[in-house]
Amino acid sequence: MLDILEKEVKLAKRRAEELRVVANEVSKTARSSWSAAGERFLTQGQAQAAEEYFKRMLDLIGKIEGAVKEPTPDSVVTSCFVKLILDGREEEFYLAEEVVSIPGVKLVSKSSLLGKSLLGKKVNETFSFETVEGKKVEGKIIYLG
Repeated sequence: MLDILEKEVKLAKRRAEELRVVANEVSKTARSSWSAAGERFLTQGQAQAAEEYFKRMLDLIGKIEGAVKEPTPDSVVTSCFVKLILDGREEEFYLAEEVVSIPGVKLVSKSSLLGKSLLGKKVNETFSFETVEGKKVEGKIIYLG
Protein backbone atom coordinates (compact mmCIF):
# COMPACT_ATOMS: atom_id res chain seq x y z
CA MET A 1 0.00 0.00 0.00
CA LEU A 2 2.84 2.40 0.78
CA ASP A 3 4.22 1.92 -2.75
CA ILE A 4 0.87 2.95 -4.23
CA LEU A 5 0.67 5.97 -1.92
CA GLU A 6 4.22 7.07 -2.75
CA LYS A 7 3.41 6.94 -6.49
CA GLU A 8 0.22 8.94 -5.88
CA VAL A 9 2.17 11.56 -3.87
CA LYS A 10 4.64 11.97 -6.75
CA LEU A 11 1.77 12.35 -9.23
CA ALA A 12 -0.01 14.85 -6.97
CA LYS A 13 3.17 16.90 -6.60
CA ARG A 14 3.75 16.94 -10.38
CA ARG A 15 0.11 17.96 -11.03
CA ALA A 16 0.33 20.77 -8.48
CA GLU A 17 3.58 22.07 -9.99
CA GLU A 18 2.24 21.90 -13.56
CA LEU A 19 -0.99 23.68 -12.66
CA ARG A 20 0.95 26.37 -10.78
CA VAL A 21 3.00 27.04 -13.96
CA VAL A 22 -0.16 27.15 -16.09
CA ALA A 23 -1.85 29.52 -13.63
CA ASN A 24 1.17 31.84 -13.73
CA GLU A 25 1.21 31.85 -17.55
CA VAL A 26 -2.52 32.52 -17.77
CA SER A 27 -2.26 35.36 -15.24
CA LYS A 28 0.22 37.14 -17.54
CA THR A 29 -2.41 37.35 -20.29
CA ALA A 30 -5.43 37.98 -18.05
CA ARG A 31 -5.14 41.77 -18.31
CA SER A 32 -6.15 41.73 -21.96
CA SER A 33 -9.77 40.52 -21.61
CA TRP A 34 -12.55 39.43 -19.30
CA SER A 35 -12.37 35.94 -20.79
CA ALA A 36 -8.69 35.65 -19.91
CA ALA A 37 -9.43 36.90 -16.41
CA GLY A 38 -11.99 34.11 -16.03
CA GLU A 39 -9.45 31.57 -17.23
CA ARG A 40 -6.95 32.92 -14.69
CA PHE A 41 -9.49 32.50 -11.90
CA LEU A 42 -10.23 28.94 -13.01
CA THR A 43 -6.60 27.86 -13.35
CA GLN A 44 -5.66 29.39 -10.01
CA GLY A 45 -8.51 27.42 -8.40
CA GLN A 46 -7.34 24.21 -10.07
CA ALA A 47 -3.76 24.84 -8.94
CA GLN A 48 -4.92 25.47 -5.38
CA ALA A 49 -7.03 22.29 -5.35
CA ALA A 50 -4.07 20.27 -6.66
CA GLU A 51 -1.82 21.73 -3.98
CA GLU A 52 -4.36 20.86 -1.26
CA TYR A 53 -4.63 17.29 -2.56
CA PHE A 54 -0.83 16.99 -2.52
CA LYS A 55 -0.73 18.19 1.11
CA ARG A 56 -3.47 15.71 2.10
CA MET A 57 -1.53 12.89 0.43
CA LEU A 58 1.67 13.84 2.29
CA ASP A 59 -0.25 13.89 5.56
CA LEU A 60 -1.85 10.50 4.88
CA ILE A 61 1.40 8.80 3.93
CA GLY A 62 3.07 10.27 7.02
CA LYS A 63 0.36 8.83 9.26
CA ILE A 64 0.52 5.41 7.60
CA GLU A 65 4.32 5.29 7.84
CA GLY A 66 4.04 6.24 11.51
CA ALA A 67 1.42 3.56 12.15
CA VAL A 68 3.57 0.90 10.46
CA LYS A 69 6.38 1.63 12.93
CA GLU A 70 4.06 1.27 15.93
CA PRO A 71 3.25 -2.10 17.51
CA THR A 72 0.00 -3.71 16.31
CA PRO A 73 -2.86 -2.05 18.19
CA ASP A 74 -5.01 -4.09 20.60
CA SER A 75 -8.15 -2.46 19.26
CA VAL A 76 -9.26 -0.49 16.21
CA VAL A 77 -7.77 2.99 16.18
CA THR A 78 -7.41 5.65 13.53
CA SER A 79 -4.47 4.89 11.24
CA CYS A 80 -4.64 1.10 11.35
CA PHE A 81 -5.21 -1.68 8.86
CA VAL A 82 -8.44 -3.63 9.44
CA LYS A 83 -9.57 -6.97 8.00
CA LEU A 84 -13.11 -8.06 8.77
CA ILE A 85 -16.11 -10.07 7.72
CA LEU A 86 -18.86 -7.67 6.69
CA ASP A 87 -22.24 -9.16 5.83
CA GLY A 88 -20.54 -12.48 5.03
CA ARG A 89 -17.78 -10.99 2.82
CA GLU A 90 -14.15 -10.52 3.76
CA GLU A 91 -13.09 -6.88 3.47
CA GLU A 92 -9.84 -5.08 4.24
CA PHE A 93 -9.03 -1.39 4.39
CA TYR A 94 -7.10 1.29 6.19
CA LEU A 95 -9.06 3.34 8.76
CA ALA A 96 -8.11 6.99 8.27
CA GLU A 97 -8.84 10.43 9.69
CA GLU A 98 -9.68 11.74 6.25
CA VAL A 99 -10.36 9.81 3.07
CA VAL A 100 -8.89 10.60 -0.34
CA SER A 101 -9.61 8.68 -3.51
CA ILE A 102 -6.59 6.59 -4.54
CA PRO A 103 -6.87 3.83 -7.13
CA GLY A 104 -5.89 0.49 -5.57
CA VAL A 105 -6.16 1.67 -1.96
CA LYS A 106 -9.29 1.25 0.13
CA LEU A 107 -9.68 3.86 2.86
CA VAL A 108 -12.55 4.19 5.33
CA SER A 109 -13.10 7.36 7.34
CA LYS A 110 -13.21 7.08 11.11
CA SER A 111 -16.28 9.34 11.02
CA SER A 112 -18.22 7.05 8.65
CA LEU A 113 -20.91 4.74 10.01
CA LEU A 114 -18.55 1.77 9.61
CA GLY A 115 -15.60 3.63 11.11
CA LYS A 116 -17.57 4.75 14.16
CA SER A 117 -18.83 1.21 14.79
CA LEU A 118 -15.27 -0.18 14.69
CA LEU A 119 -13.35 2.25 16.88
CA GLY A 120 -12.24 0.56 20.11
CA LYS A 121 -13.25 -2.95 18.99
CA LYS A 122 -10.78 -5.87 19.23
CA VAL A 123 -10.04 -8.86 17.01
CA ASN A 124 -12.90 -11.41 17.13
CA GLU A 125 -15.36 -8.80 18.39
CA THR A 126 -18.55 -8.23 16.45
CA PHE A 127 -19.99 -4.88 15.47
CA SER A 128 -23.10 -3.54 13.81
CA PHE A 129 -24.52 -0.30 12.51
CA GLU A 130 -27.58 0.89 10.69
CA THR A 131 -27.27 2.50 7.25
CA VAL A 132 -29.08 5.72 6.40
CA GLU A 133 -31.59 3.54 4.51
CA GLY A 134 -32.31 1.65 7.75
CA LYS A 135 -30.50 -1.58 6.85
CA LYS A 136 -28.65 -3.30 9.70
CA VAL A 137 -25.07 -4.24 8.81
CA GLU A 138 -23.14 -6.70 10.97
CA GLY A 139 -19.60 -7.95 10.98
CA LYS A 140 -16.64 -9.36 12.88
CA ILE A 141 -13.06 -8.09 13.06
CA ILE A 142 -10.56 -10.80 12.10
CA TYR A 143 -7.24 -8.91 11.92
CA LEU A 144 -5.63 -5.60 12.89
CA GLY A 145 -2.32 -4.29 11.65
